[in-house]
Amino acid sequence: MITTRIATLADLDVVAELFDAYRRFYLQPSDLGLAKSFLTARLRNKESVVILAINAAHEVVGFCQLYPTFCSVEAKPIYTLYDLFVAPAERRSGAGSILLRAAEKLAAANGMARMDLTTARSNKPAQATYEALGWVRDEVFFAYSKRVEAQPLVQSDALRQATSAPSAASGTFSSTEPRRPAEARVSTRTSSAHVKLQYFLRAPKFPVIVDFRSHLIGIESRDKCSKVLLGASHPDTAEQFDVIDSNAENFSFHPRMSAISVLAIKKRWTKSALVALYNSRRTPDTPAYEPRSLGNKRFDQVLLDVVRLLDER
Repeated sequence: MITTRIATLADLDVVAELFDAYRRFYLQPSDLGLAKSFLTARLRNKESVVILAINAAHEVVGFCQLYPTFCSVEAKPIYTLYDLFVAPAERRSGAGSILLRAAEKLAAANGMARMDLTTARSNKPAQATYEALGWVRDEVFFAYSKRVEAQPLVQSDALRQATSAPSAASGTFSSTEPRRPAEARVSTRTSSAHVKLQYFLRAPKFPVIVDFRSHLIGIESRDKCSKVLLGASHPDTAEQFDVIDSNAENFSFHPRMSAISVLAIKKRWTKSALVALYNSRRTPDTPAYEPRSLGNKRFDQVLLDVVRLLDER
């Protein structure tokens, strides 16, 4: 059973470890000291609210972080749900959905007009969870981000008062929107020949198939992966592409980051789904994979069959 509560400064050590894991998921280097100091400042200054997910063994297994801000159009306070993370071992416990419901309850109690969040376009399982809980995808507005060169912060009392407003529910609200996750703030690589593909948390089991939407690419070994993927994609694209490994698990390839990462919420492939994907992407001169030939083959055998068919092109 998962329960939730609001984090306090006394929870910093355990929350910092989860926050560090969350940042590593977005391909940032591990820095537990930075994680702890960042969270300390947010909680001490009442600049964010962190909700914890706790399992039956009284272990903190996940968190979400809400930043209070304002909607100028509605002239009302809102929450930006910026961080949501559940430890891998607890991702089938429903902790993510429970954290989202707790955030909604807190937002209502604190008089918020709504909550906003962003998620990767490729993260279909997360999108399904949000929509099942009543979140509505924005079909009207685009989100933009621009990096700036930070200057030393010198803030007068008058400026500090002008850029913050009191709230009885949660201290102060920042009047500026928080920046987007680190995945949108990566420098462009100049040459794939000088870049090595990174694997975040762990590598997929080879061979793998990469879905570039217009076509599929099969890669038999890890040794070939960097050359094939970095040569087949444009380094400036912010898109993410599905990687299907021999364990039937879904990963994401990030060309701009030169990296493959595991999904926050696991997606498992079936033999029939893989064959259907291949048949929908194959070129007219490539043989089809007959579903009836699946027989008693294991998933990894079917994936290898598809990789070899792709190599015949």
